[in-house]
Amino acid sequence: MKNIFKFIPPKNANNNFKIQEPELQVAKKYDKNGEINVSLSKNLDAIKDFFHFPISNDFKLRTFDITINSQKYNAAIIFYDGLADSESINKAILKPLMKSISFESKSMLKKISMNDLKDAILSTMLIQSQLNISNKYSEVIDSINHGECALFVDTLNLAIICDVKKIPARSINKSENEMTIKGPSEGFIETLRTNTALIRKFVKDENLIFENSEVGTKSKTKCTIAYISDITNDSIIKEVKRRISEVEIDYIIDIGELEQFIEDKTFTANPLILSTERPDKVASSLIEGRVAILIEGSPNVLIVPAIFSDFTHSSEDTYIRHPYAVLLRIFRIPSIFLSVFLPGLYIAITTFHQEMIPTDLLFAIAGTREKVPFPMLIELLIMEVAFEIIREASIRTPAPVGPTLGIVGTLILRSSYC
Repeated sequence: MKNIFKFIPPKNANNNFKIQEPELQVAKKYDKNGEINVSLSKNLDAIKDFFHFPISNDFKLRTFDITINSQKYNAAIIFYDGLADSESINKAILKPLMKSISFESKSMLKKISMNDLKDAILSTMLIQSQLNISNKYSEVIDSINHGECALFVDTLNLAIICDVKKIPARSINKSENEMTIKGPSEGFIETLRTNTALIRKFVKDENLIFENSEVGTKSKTKCTIAYISDITNDSIIKEVKRRISEVEIDYIIDIGELEQFIEDKTFTANPLILSTERPDKVASSLIEGRVAILIEGSPNVLIVPAIFSDFTHSSEDTYIRHPYAVLLRIFRIPSIFLSVFLPGLYIAITTFHQEMIPTDLLFAIAGTREKVPFPMLIELLIMEVAFEIIREASIRTPAPVGPTLGIVGTLILRSSYC
């Protein structure tokens, strides 16, 4: 097929950056699900094909030699710059591997067979704490995408995966959406392992279990299910696992997408799953026998199952005196019904049952509506839409402008209504 899209560089353009004309997608030369070869050169050719090297400039490939008993073995390490910790790679992997080692000169190595290169590397040379062995390209690719690095050595039909993740993340701050006066103020962040550590800080129990799984056929997003084994009902755990395993999607970014896949009814006004960004709230739910769902890259955690009273309960209710907490919850429940039914009740009374309104108040309402060219229903709908627009604008605009916009918009609406 003739390429009809042709890039024309501007005049006096810098030619150091070469722009290639778009080409039709070519099928991969190597099978992603294939096994790792004993030849290092063939493995590197496959890796370069999978990771689009050298087009993808954040993908790093470092070749070096491992010397054991004056015999050199070609090796290579691959990782993504920015996801992996370069300092850990240099100190814990490259530095010990590039030192020349002799079995005869070290008594500690005499027990290891000279021909067993894998045991020599794993038992003596590598000082990295977390290591895994893989013999498939797909497992290596998934590990590299999650911030780990892979070591290939000539004559070995396997890859040594080292956990050197250093994914950029923000520090632990206060919970922004669920603020309280009393109690802990920490909130979850976008790093999965940090979030699990925050939960375990509150629940110091060996029966607290974090089970890992993956969601997304291409993104392979890490998902963790948390529960206390001797408290949580097994049927709840099995149901959560079943629903997550049945999710079919290529990419998943945030836990809000997962929530829509596992809930019973998507088109409903009230939420069916409790979402929170407070570790203490998750810890309290786990102690009650519920299941928490965490996902990599999301600062929110899902709690299942959820009931109606959960949405009328605040985290601060646990940390204040019981009579005052009960009084606050008594106020919240009528407030929910008033916010839902009050607009309809106002229209019904002012339109069809004016006799229920005191005479002075009825004259005041009639005076304010004297110059309004719309019926009461249309006026109320316009008011609701206007308030929703102001609320959305105050949230989406920058922080210095948002509160001011909300206050000014509310004053304009009130003055125009009065």
